[in-house]
Amino acid sequence: MSDFLDKLGLSVIKAQEQGLDLLEKLIATARPTAVFGHPVTGGDYTVISAAEVSCGMGVGFGGGGAEPGDDEDQGIKGRHDAVAPTEDDEGLKSRHDILPSGNGYGAGGGGFSTARPVAAISIGPDGVHVEPVVDVTKIGLAFFTTLGAMALMFSNMRKASRG
Repeated sequence: MSDFLDKLGLSVIKAQEQGLDLLEKLIATARPTAVFGHPVTGGDYTVISAAEVSCGMGVGFGGGGAEPGDDEDQGIKGRHDAVAPTEDDEGLKSRHDILPSGNGYGAGGGGFSTARPVAAISIGPDGVHVEPVVDVTKIGLAFFTTLGAMALMFSNMRKASRG
């Protein structure tokens, strides 16, 4: 195995280990204290907040390569020369002369986490009560989305009845 392929393999392993470390950290956030807040006591009442917690992650790895000189053995050099111009009047060289042949590696990832309050749990002398948190923004978005969909549907129905 060449030095390049050895380095490529080590890079892939390192990137995978970093991805696994990140995944372990995201899983560690899914604990009860992320969903339920610390109890707050006042007089005879205790209140505990509850939240909806979501997280997601995506990673990708890629690699490739060819031994230096392999392109000539496999006839790839001829294809580069056929599709790329040779040195022109301005001194630009062919793609084969500018870019190294083969060899590539890439990795990437992304993630998110979000939390929103959903309820307050109240514990007192008269029992336990769960008070939902009403998200007015979400209700408003759903209302206007529904109105828009209905308007579009009626418009399409009117066009269809005329045609």
